[in-house]
Amino acid sequence: SAHIAWMPIDRLPMLEDLRDAGELPLRLHMFLDGRDADLDSELSKGPRFDDWLNISGVKYFADGALGSKGAHLHLPYADGSTGLVLETTPHLQERCAALAGTGWQIAIHAIGDAAATSVLDAFEAIAPVDRETTRPRMEHCQMLRDDDVERFGELGVVASVQAIHMHSDATWAVDQLSEEQLRRLFRWRELQQIAPCVAGGSDYPIEDPNPWHGIAASSARQDRKGRVFRGEEALSRTEALRSYTEGAAWAAHRETRCGRLDVGFLADFIALDRDPFTSSDEEIWDMQVPGTWIGGVR
Repeated sequence: SAHIAWMPIDRLPMLEDLRDAGELPLRLHMFLDGRDADLDSELSKGPRFDDWLNISGVKYFADGALGSKGAHLHLPYADGSTGLVLETTPHLQERCAALAGTGWQIAIHAIGDAAATSVLDAFEAIAPVDRETTRPRMEHCQMLRDDDVERFGELGVVASVQAIHMHSDATWAVDQLSEEQLRRLFRWRELQQIAPCVAGGSDYPIEDPNPWHGIAASSARQDRKGRVFRGEEALSRTEALRSYTEGAAWAAHRETRCGRLDVGFLADFIALDRDPFTSSDEEIWDMQVPGTWIGGVR
């Protein structure tokens, strides 16, 4: 299955037609573009859930990316800049409270630590009962201050993490960020202990779509040069696998139907060419999938 974390509304009819014809090849959890001109008309239909196509979320962007120095930081980059603010905190607070109040799940891209603070402030504006029901998500969670890590637990925020970002961004971050800023990067072990859910993903098409590369990066913590970056924040293999299965299912409100091999769950599973619990990180990186079944059909 896939979580599509940004979808122009004019593409929805195609997906609905494929779903209705029984031709949708995998299960999708959709987040509508929060700036789409047709958003209000789509919101008026309310969130929709079924086993194949969930149209139940809205996506915003709080900042840019680290590599382009567009991530919004509390402390400046080496060149003195602090990144981009794409949505102000008051606007996100207003939108999050209103949308969650009508049942929509909110996902907000936040890479810099200042953007993360803004997003958590926005989620705090949601009524507690609506936060619990809708499960707001911070996408990426790459850089966090200590106080903001704690707020994931206090507010019940899903940490949607793409471990492959560390593989690419840690390569150059050591030359652009201070020691204190580097300490705030990729705090997966702490999020695993505090957040109600860590959901693993790829960030495709921005990054490599292969989930095994992300799972390997979760435990190896190696950048592209083979250097280990803050290995104390690594996830165990079980935790990494769970983030891509049970964690992703919970983040999509599908924990009673997907994410585990169990009685009453959908028969979505894969065959692997090696044991993911005993293989090395290098072997996990090269994992092959000789068979995929969706709904019990190969």
